[in-house]
Amino acid sequence: EKAMVTHDKAYEKLLYISEKRGKAYQDILPVSTRQTKVPAGSTVLENEVGLAPGFLIYLNSKTRLAAFPGVPKEMKAMFSNSFLPIF
Repeated sequence: EKAMVTHDKAYEKLLYISEKRGKAYQDILPVSTRQTKVPAGSTVLENEVGLAPGFLIYLNSKTRLAAFPGVPKEMKAMFSNSFLPIF
């Protein structure tokens, strides 16, 4: 099991969105901050459309796992703009 780490760019985006909605830092729900985390050691797949980033991680020498959270619009953008350029 991998430790989860905060992706700074996603966290900054969360703060920005919260401020625009008139919420203070202390009003941000834990479920929202959870969306800014990725497994330690993974490659972050930027989410230009939404908040939660995707990630690519090597589980072992033969197995890779890619995760694309969000609605289809977010997943498609992450796949095209962040995942495909890696390969």
